[in-house]
Amino acid sequence: MKNWKVTPFFIAYPLSIIFFILYIYSRVWTPFSLIFIIGFIIVVSFIFFMERLIINKMNLKGVWIVEFIIILLLSLFCLSNYILE
Repeated sequence: MKNWKVTPFFIAYPLSIIFFILYIYSRVWTPFSLIFIIGFIIVVSFIFFMERLIINKMNLKGVWIVEFIIILLLSLFCLSNYILE
């Protein structure tokens, strides 16, 4: 692949898989957890593939702003359970 553009999702992709596997392993490991891990990797890989296709047509600065806002909102949503308790 030529001219890979670095975006926040490109950086967060491997980290999200690692953190999800660690979360499943440390909290709620069941015989079906492997299925959820494989499903999560497939879904995130599909999103990553679509993001790579869209990135080629857009301005890199706009992509960074939009992806940073999306990652920030998702982080706040995920952490809201811990903050509100």
